[in-house]
Amino acid sequence: MAGPVPFQSPLAQIATPSIKPTPGTGGIYNWLAGVLDPDELARVMSLRNQGEAKKPKPDLSRSVYQYTPEQIDADINDVAKKVLGREIIDADREAEWYKDLTKGLNKMFSKGTISETKLVRNKKTGKLEQVTTQIPQFTTEQKTAAITEAVTEADPEALERKKRLDFAGWMIGKMGGGQ
Repeated sequence: MAGPVPFQSPLAQIATPSIKPTPGTGGIYNWLAGVLDPDELARVMSLRNQGEAKKPKPDLSRSVYQYTPEQIDADINDVAKKVLGREIIDADREAEWYKDLTKGLNKMFSKGTISETKLVRNKKTGKLEQVTTQIPQFTTEQKTAAITEAVTEADPEALERKKRLDFAGWMIGKMGGGQ
């Protein structure tokens, strides 16, 4: 007569799979691949990915400031005073270069400012904060450079006259004729 049969765990009845885990391939999942059928393995793998939080994509927005024709005219007039030494007159406003310049400035202004908002963890507090980064698509320097180029090409005589007057004023100041 044989003795009592020792208790055997159901896990001990599962044959050890021939697949050995390899470094970097998720060891337990390799072992499960040898034990589970493909459908069960797919279900386990999908459960694995459920716990991972996806990073939120940053929110993008564009802010466009509407420049009025009067504001554009004032900007052009200010640059013309500095560069040419004269104001823009009605004949200039009717000229093709002025119309092209205002159209180009409006196109530049329509690009606006792109704002990117994302969640960033504060290093000191450890809390998530909403951070907005604004990226202007044009700068005041770009606007001024475009206006300067247009007015100097439109009236090179006034530009030369302004340079001569500035030089004469400088010379008079240096020679003691002015203060």
